[in-house]
Amino acid sequence: MCEKILPVGDHMIRSGPIHLWLQLPEPWRANDFATEARRRHVAVTPAESFAVGRNSTPHAVRICFGMPRTRDELQAGLETISKMLMDPACAGASFA
Repeated sequence: MCEKILPVGDHMIRSGPIHLWLQLPEPWRANDFATEARRRHVAVTPAESFAVGRNSTPHAVRICFGMPRTRDELQAGLETISKMLMDPACAGASFA
């Protein structure tokens, strides 16, 4: 389902059957993307949450498919993420 909704290509890195990593395009930063997604009622986790030590982390988020109760809920969440990726102007929304 995610390949039909999210833009396929260099940004999507499948990591397992229940989650994937999404490398964020400019101008997005992982924490800003997660904040804006949460504002839109979608939970994603910034890569920084999985980092060990002080190494820099990629501007990526982890999308887990295990949280939604229904396929419709999953589809709506993926569509929200897709819309965010297609509109770089909303990347600054969390700074407002």
